Amino acid sequence: MKKRLLSTTIIFTLVVSSFSCVYATNINVNGEGVQFTKETGAPYVDANDRTQVPLRITMEKAGATVSWDKDTKTATVEKYGKVVRVPVGAKYILVDGKQVETDTTAVIIEGRTYLPIRPVLEAAGFSVQWDQTTQTVYAANFTDYINNQEKVLTEQGQNIKTVNDLIEYYKGSWQLKKDKEVATALAERDVLSRYSQPTGVFYYFEWYDGDYNSLKEKGIEADYSAFSMKREGDSYEDRTYIFSGTIILKGKGSTVTIDVPEYTLLKKDLGTIKEFDGVTIEFGVSSGIDGMAEPSIKFKGEDLYKLGLLGKPL
Repeated sequence: MKKRLLSTTIIFTLVVSSFSCVYATNINVNGEGVQFTKETGAPYVDANDRTQVPLRITMEKAGATVSWDKDTKTATVEKYGKVVRVPVGAKYILVDGKQVETDTTAVIIEGRTYLPIRPVLEAAGFSVQWDQTTQTVYAANFTDYINNQEKVLTEQGQNIKTVNDLIEYYKGSWQLKKDKEVATALAERDVLSRYSQPTGVFYYFEWYDGDYNSLKEKGIEADYSAFSMKREGDSYEDRTYIFSGTIILKGKGSTVTIDVPEYTLLKKDLGTIKEFDGVTIEFGVSSGIDGMAEPSIKFKGEDLYKLGLLGKPL
């Protein structure tokens, strides 16, 4: 194995049986970077373009307990009652005994076990995002976050000595309550999205109104000069909404061009979701100045993050 220090990132070149890997990757768990050393090993991207990480240091940083069965060559990760077993060399993991297929396998390199980071972390209850710009895997567990905030608030409450301390404590209490509501809604969103059943909660946290001023508040400039949305038909029953043209979105140094072929929305199709050029759009209506329903669009927040328009994800 050759290694060379470039800034603060270690790039490993691995030649393992049938594949080689030469990518630098950072891992951030609950807002803190995982520190890899010569002894622990470091992450790399395998031949299937999947991030492999040293098992023990990564999952222990994630607050999980880790064990190893040398006879079956299986790693076991446990967190909040969830049990994830990762057999080396198999294209699946076992989540509470249920087999979940993966597109790459855990491997052993120089005596260390490396596991595919996304499926294992997601199975352990983490939301996972990839930031191409910084070559970083971000993983966050909302239960961890809330538990940590509760601990901080409890400690703060035990040290109230001045009026300012009391004010800060109440501000923290309010923020924690808000954080709990957000965490609950995000969890509900994640579950609902698996079944493609959008709800008010799903829309609130995942979708961004296509209105020019609404997007501008989020730091996104929208150019609709080559895009049209129009209403046709006088009666409500016969009304249709037609969308077509090109949308250009700019934000955080990124520019995304979305070409939307002409699409006619019928009343029964309100809320239809389609993807164009990597951006998922919800086609619907909103109340116009005259009180009549006007065509409108919303963008999926996750896609805007991935395309670099909304900054760094969790």
